[in-house]
Amino acid sequence: LTLDAQGDPNAVWVFQSASGLTVGIAGPTGAKSVILINGALPKNVFWYVGSAATINAAGGGVMVGTIIANSGVTFSTAGNAVQTVLNGRALSLIASVTMVNTTVNVP
Repeated sequence: LTLDAQGDPNAVWVFQSASGLTVGIAGPTGAKSVILINGALPKNVFWYVGSAATINAAGGGVMVGTIIANSGVTFSTAGNAVQTVLNGRALSLIASVTMVNTTVNVP
């Protein structure tokens, strides 16, 4: 996913899902990334998830923004050696946030 601010550093994106959010698929090439271009900033990207969020369970990839999930957030899973990156924050309202081999860069 590429988010293009078109030169506006105040551009904001809000994504909302009534159920879960899954980024990436299983396997060594399954990691997906959110790419910011033309002045887009991680602090201006928000993800609200009605249940759980799973980000690149196979490891790898770059996620951007503040994730607010009702039922937990998981980055990568045990046994993955490939680093996953979060340029943002991850919050869960009633469950845990689990990170394996994940680097967090808070904007």
